[in-house]
Amino acid sequence: MKGASDSTTFTAYTDSVSTASAAFGANNCGVPTYEIKMSDGTTAVPGYLTLSGTTLTATTTDPTHIGVHNIQLQVKLATYSITHTESFTVTITECVPSITVPTLTNQPYAIDQTSHPYTHAAFTDANACGYTFTYTAFLVGASETALPTNYVSYTAGTLTFAIYSSDIADVGAHTIKVYGTLDNTPTTANSGTFTITIANDCQHDAVSLTTAIGAQTYNIATPATSSTYQATFT
Repeated sequence: MKGASDSTTFTAYTDSVSTASAAFGANNCGVPTYEIKMSDGTTAVPGYLTLSGTTLTATTTDPTHIGVHNIQLQVKLATYSITHTESFTVTITECVPSITVPTLTNQPYAIDQTSHPYTHAAFTDANACGYTFTYTAFLVGASETALPTNYVSYTAGTLTFAIYSSDIADVGAHTIKVYGTLDNTPTTANSGTFTITIANDCQHDAVSLTTAIGAQTYNIATPATSSTYQATFT
């Protein structure tokens, strides 16, 4: 057995009665009941081992429970005070997770666009140990730092980033790292990265006038005059 909880079901006990009386027939010993003890037949099994009907379940996240446990199954037929025993072992092993990181997709964004959401897929455990993940995200530079709130936020519960900016200072490529850490084994984690590229769609190298601006003269108290000019962005 491995993982936080695991179960196994054994075949139910059946009785066979041999008698000279055909009328007595078979299966008249009553309904069997099942109980598990440690191998000495009297010591109670630890609380993380339970028996329900014919299903034995081990439920534990405590590494001190790892090992081989010698168990005795007792089948009792109360009507005739008959007890049958079978011995077996329960081996509890450590489930070693193997974290798979999904593909994280690079995200383009232009200044002053509406907030752009990006939801990544959940990390998975290839060995299905039954643990849950906690997610965190950081900006990757010379070192890993908290996400800059001026252009990106992360909601771990929904695995969703929100990208937004109206500041030309945010233009550029920003590498984001996402960690998935197993709750039951906080030292076990894996990570993936993606890039947010913020562009300035209104960036131009030069501004020129299609109509030259000449000298303008205006005399006080005379009717207003105006001139119209057109600018070209390149």
